[in-house]
Amino acid sequence: MGQRGTLIRIWAEKGSRTRLVRQQQFECAYIFGAVCPVSGESVGLVMPYANTHAMLIHLEHISAKIPKGRHAVIVLDRAAWHTTKKLQKFAK
Repeated sequence: MGQRGTLIRIWAEKGSRTRLVRQQQFECAYIFGAVCPVSGESVGLVMPYANTHAMLIHLEHISAKIPKGRHAVIVLDRAAWHTTKKLQKFAK
């Protein structure tokens, strides 16, 4: 998620070349989320980075929501922070 300013039309004298300043700075946020299709329970985090550390925090939150004696299957894409060997295995 993020927002960048855009240029819009302005009033100017015909034939003039009015200068506009475009907002260049922006901040990003990354949304990590998981939902159980059976119970509807969900876990969500908004993080400033999408990296291995953020993924570990997300997996900890998912692990805390899984009832004792149950398993979870997580479907991921091939993003680097999803497939790294640095991720711990979560078991209860």
